[in-house]
Amino acid sequence: MIFHYFIIIKFDLITIINLINKMETENKFTTYDPIFEPTYWADTYYSKCEKLCINRNNFKEEFNIKGVRSDIEYRTPYGLGYKRFKEEINPEYPGNSTFDHFEVYERNDKLGFVAIFSPYHSIRERDEYYDNIVKLGYKKYHSSLYCTPCESCDCPTYIKLLPLKK
Repeated sequence: MIFHYFIIIKFDLITIINLINKMETENKFTTYDPIFEPTYWADTYYSKCEKLCINRNNFKEEFNIKGVRSDIEYRTPYGLGYKRFKEEINPEYPGNSTFDHFEVYERNDKLGFVAIFSPYHSIRERDEYYDNIVKLGYKKYHSSLYCTPCESCDCPTYIKLLPLKK
C-alpha cells in the first residue's frame, strides 16, 4: 500500500513538472534585440508583436547592423554629412511626411548605413512622392519592420543601403 501511494505521488509530481515546463515553453516570447531600444518603434505597442520582433532581429542579422543612429535629430550621422544625408537619404528630414517612421542604422565592418521608413500603405505610382522615392533608390523590403498588415493598410517597409564614402 505504501508502494502504491509512492507511485501515485511520483506520477503526480512528474505530471506537474511536465505541465510547468510546457507552460514555460508556451509563454516564451521572442523579444527584439536591444539595439532597437532607442527607436520610436520600441516605445509603441508594436514592439510587443512577436512577428515584428522576429522581423527586426532578422533585419539586424541580414544587414549586419551595429546600431541605430539615434543622434540623427541633432546632427547627421557620422560618415554621411549633411549634404549627402539631404540629397541621398531624406530631403524632408525632420518633417518626414513621406518618410514615415524613419530610422537610420549603422552597419558593422564599415559597410555603411541602412535607411528605412515604414508608411502605413504601399507607395504607388499615382502618389505624388513616388518619383522622389524611386529616384532616391528606396526599395520595398520583404518584411514589415514597423507594424503588421491589416484590412486597411499593408504596412510595408522601404529600405536603402548606403556605403561609406571614402
